[in-house]
Amino acid sequence: MILAGAAPGFGEALVRRFADAGYRTVGLSRRPDWGRSLEEKVAGYRHMACDLADQEAVQAVVRDIDAAVGTPSVMVYNAMTLTVAPFEDLSPSQFEQSWRSICLGAMVLSQALLPGMAARGSGTLIFSGATASLRGGARFAAFASAKFALRGLA
Repeated sequence: MILAGAAPGFGEALVRRFADAGYRTVGLSRRPDWGRSLEEKVAGYRHMACDLADQEAVQAVVRDIDAAVGTPSVMVYNAMTLTVAPFEDLSPSQFEQSWRSICLGAMVLSQALLPGMAARGSGTLIFSGATASLRGGARFAAFASAKFALRGLA
């Protein structure tokens, strides 16, 4: 199982749940530091750093995962960048970064995983949602629009 956007809280709960069910789990995040301590706590867990919006980096990490643990049967996409700001103060780069981490990263990782899943004849892609994917709120324009785009992609 691959958990994209591995981080404390919900991410750690997912890692533990899948590990308890017998899955070898690989967590992906921009920062390697969080997952290193979890590797010591959860049997079969590995953590790798990867910019999920970087197609070459994602293809390389998927090759590494395939070599280390085999083709994943499940991918849970939970990556995000949360920018909370009034719309008039939101910069285009902040807006784009939310979209890149939430939607573009999901597309890039899914494209990298699907050939292996198709060759095996099975696989599951799960994209975590949020209320923001259905309706935005004040100060959440970047997050809501990116989650809405992820919902459309799924």
